[in-house]
Amino acid sequence: MEVPAIVTAGDRRAAKSVYGKSKVFLEIAGLPLVVHVVLALQRVPEISEVLVVGDSERLQPLFDAHSVKSRLTKPLRVVEQFRNLYENCWEGFRRTLPGAPPDGRDPVSEADLDHQVLYLSGDLPFATPHEIAALVRRSQSAGCDYALGLVTHQALVPFEP
Repeated sequence: MEVPAIVTAGDRRAAKSVYGKSKVFLEIAGLPLVVHVVLALQRVPEISEVLVVGDSERLQPLFDAHSVKSRLTKPLRVVEQFRNLYENCWEGFRRTLPGAPPDGRDPVSEADLDHQVLYLSGDLPFATPHEIAALVRRSQSAGCDYALGLVTHQALVPFEP
């Protein structure tokens, strides 16, 4: 079963910056981190669409660039950020409900309350389509209400300064 993905890329309040810049806009190999995440999601069969919630004035041009837009195979929507991470997640969810208008709708049925989504941070440039697909499949087969993907410290040691 396919699920929508909501990428949180907000840069208000609790968001941490690196060298005065929002992490999602830091670049690796010429692309901002958030673009790496969205491009990885394009290659995950279990993902139906992608919403990116953040500073839409800064994000939309990244995805409109021909070098990125030509690689998008799934519907992509950029949604203006709200006051905090909680609101970004909730408002993203409201927009993925079946039949929701562009500004979303509240859940009204049991099916709406069971509506599955995948939340990802916009600063995960090393997330692979295979890992994301495995997390979605395992979560669905286990009937989880909530699943969290973690990486061991040992796996991250090579990336330490």
